[in-house]
Amino acid sequence: TSRRFRIDRARGWVAMAGVEEPQQPEGTKAAEVDAPGAQESEKQKADPGGGQIVQRRQSPWLSTPMFLAYLCYVQSACFANLLLMPLGFAATHGRVAQHVLSVVRTRFTTSRKSRPVLDDTKQPVIFLCNHRSWGDFIIDAALFFGASFIARRAVIAAVPISAFWGWLRGWLWLFDRRVKHAEGATKWMTSFIESSHKHFPNKGVVLYPEGTRSNLPNGLPPRPGGLAAAYNLGWPVQVIISTNKEHVLGERNLELGCGMRVNSCVSDPLWPKDFSSAEAFVKAAIDVWHETWKEAYSSTDNIERPWAALPGIATPYPNPPMGASKL
Repeated sequence: TSRRFRIDRARGWVAMAGVEEPQQPEGTKAAEVDAPGAQESEKQKADPGGGQIVQRRQSPWLSTPMFLAYLCYVQSACFANLLLMPLGFAATHGRVAQHVLSVVRTRFTTSRKSRPVLDDTKQPVIFLCNHRSWGDFIIDAALFFGASFIARRAVIAAVPISAFWGWLRGWLWLFDRRVKHAEGATKWMTSFIESSHKHFPNKGVVLYPEGTRSNLPNGLPPRPGGLAAAYNLGWPVQVIISTNKEHVLGERNLELGCGMRVNSCVSDPLWPKDFSSAEAFVKAAIDVWHETWKEAYSSTDNIERPWAALPGIATPYPNPPMGASKL
């Protein structure tokens, strides 16, 4: 059987290695797709991007080499910037992320109820993001145009060059989950975030409150430790939920998605000063997490963005108005 590689220039997406563009069945609403008893075959799975349908034909003989080749390409881009660092010409990881996503023609949309992201170049901000796959680090780096990341040291084994580059530049904050802290996890996390931010002070930090990757439809419940640390620091928090990240780059199935659409929803900021206790702040953050998740995964009338960076993020180019669309 021949392998298909098809580029639809009119619509601007690529179908490759058994991955096709999410499509909304004509005359079908999201509520009808999600209704009990709705028929769904093995080749049609609910697209987390808002009640749409993803049709897939698995081609492991092609998808696996493509996944590995893409991962090597990402590492080579990071290595090139390592070599350019002494010369002062290295790009930020936000730019590198946008470039490698453009290679697979990833598209970006924003839910209409989404709010602008706080300017993290003027104050520290903690971005609470959903954790779906290795692709999170690339996609979220592009969404926030180069924020810092908190990650386990085990990430070094998966992407050694990227991890070394991030650690060297100060935007990858590595910790060992196995180590116990006598002062308590929350107090240690507060001190860890505060000290690590001094090495990369001009951007916010991405925190994955679920604690580990999950492809469950509703993810995992956020852990309170990082939220309590944000309260102790007094830094504002925003929840950002993005769909289809595991379909852009999924290590579990060695999946590389081309032309995938990533829809994001950003919550209103939560300010610790508005809450009387850490418990009240954590509860409010978890409630906002679930509300933002529902909006990101159920909205269908989304706004197309010409680039990955979210509205409100400080970038070298202006962001489009919240209500603007390229379509």
